[in-house]
Amino acid sequence: MKRLFLQYICSALFILVNFGILGALELEITAGLNGMTFHPDKTRALTETGEVFTPYPYGLANLSLKHDVTESIFLNVNLVRDNILQNSLDVKLTSRTDRFKFEFGPFLGVTDDFEIPDIGVIGELELTFPGIFFVSISGSSTLGAEFDFFSANSRETAGAKAGFWIGNFIISVSANYKNLTRQKNEYLIVSNTLIKFNAGLDFYAKNFGVSGSIFGGYQIYKSEYRRGTLLDSDELSAWYAGAQFNWQITQPLQIKLGFELPVKNMPVKPLKITEDFMLLSKIYAGFVYSFNDIGIEK
Repeated sequence: MKRLFLQYICSALFILVNFGILGALELEITAGLNGMTFHPDKTRALTETGEVFTPYPYGLANLSLKHDVTESIFLNVNLVRDNILQNSLDVKLTSRTDRFKFEFGPFLGVTDDFEIPDIGVIGELELTFPGIFFVSISGSSTLGAEFDFFSANSRETAGAKAGFWIGNFIISVSANYKNLTRQKNEYLIVSNTLIKFNAGLDFYAKNFGVSGSIFGGYQIYKSEYRRGTLLDSDELSAWYAGAQFNWQITQPLQIKLGFELPVKNMPVKPLKITEDFMLLSKIYAGFVYSFNDIGIEK
């Protein structure tokens, strides 16, 4: 699957170059690992088998392309791999004014088993009073999953965020929900859910070319295994803290580095977890590069 993900990245760049839309474009690529992951091949709950929850270093990746169509309309293409939704591709058209942003578009989801893709819609609404306050809501959902319209899998996300400015700082709070429910076989349905409540402080040091955020919060991570009327589950709650730093190396190039550490893990009994809790961390790194008018005329 990792090779397939790389092939998707190369294919996307090839298409963009040949259709001449790499002008005024921003490319972001990040990759990393998330150790706080229930093994994706599990078919029974750890609480049922008596096993200990140990780190599974799930590979993370993100490729984001942002293209200015006009001064107020933008095209966003995102290819993402994470430990809940696994692999997804979305294409969003964004309309933005000084106080309002609207994003909407289709998405395609593929599991690590490379099953029939899930198709759905994704969107976001944001209201901003520049320099004072902003609030946003977002979400995505598969289409017709309950009717096996495209596949028997279901993907759902929802989020809300609010924040306000204090000088060069932005203080924000947010809540996010992710769920992937899969029909593994005729007798087994597996569902993974992550709920996060987050508070953060974004900063920008113009003289040093450094920006980023410091954040922390509480999360609930749950994995369920349903066979007919029988339901087994594992649930792990945790307090966490993390940070992300961005360095503007040159005018077109920015380097990114981020991490998220568990501060206190609270497994719901009888789930037991490893004592090496630092291995349940999330780390990632990458870069952002801005292109200017390098598209090929047709």
